Amino acid sequence: VSGSMGTISNVGGYQQVTVTSSSPIVFAKQAALEFVDAFGLDDSSDHRIGLAIFYGGEYEPQIPKSEIVVELNESSENLKEGIQNLSPGGATAMGDGILIATASLAENTRLNATKIIVLLSDGVSNVGEPPLLASSNAKENDITIFSVGYGSNADVITLKAIASMTNGKYYDASTGQDLEDVFDEIAGVLISPISHYSSRILILIAIPILLFIPTIEKGFTTMMRIRE
Repeated sequence: VSGSMGTISNVGGYQQVTVTSSSPIVFAKQAALEFVDAFGLDDSSDHRIGLAIFYGGEYEPQIPKSEIVVELNESSENLKEGIQNLSPGGATAMGDGILIATASLAENTRLNATKIIVLLSDGVSNVGEPPLLASSNAKENDITIFSVGYGSNADVITLKAIASMTNGKYYDASTGQDLEDVFDEIAGVLISPISHYSSRILILIAIPILLFIPTIEKGFTTMMRIRE
């Protein structure tokens, strides 16, 4: 929820952050709401989702801020309310966001639970904990990070490194519609990973079989020649 997620204008020589229909946060909220809907959360669900934000103080931008807006739970209503109430302002404390989400997952999940962070950023971390150091902490806690670079100013290099370090995946979302598509894809992977990766598994199985065929054929031909 850094200032760049809103619409920035100059008023009386000062930068002012407002939200219009074309502000990046509007599309981010919509994508997040659809992400929550995809899981169909209720008391019998195998999934729990929380919401964390990161920013720098609007009036003290060098002070990193991060907080859990919604604790891990099965309530779609709570998550949607938390998402709808988000507003942009301040700097980008990406590392602090990773740390607070990591702490929540480490403290509030079962030992055998798969722990995932979906990290959305539209800029460069410029305050607080270094993102890669925070990601190292996530890795130590067996947490996978799916990182999403939103817009043309996202720090793609860092976001890719974060995903790679934690055995996750990086996604690029240039527009609001791209962001909705990316969140939908991530939700699909988390809800039904087999359907998304079965074709890749089949390819990996097929390759060694195909590689062995010429060897078997050559061996059979050699045996026939020896016999003759």
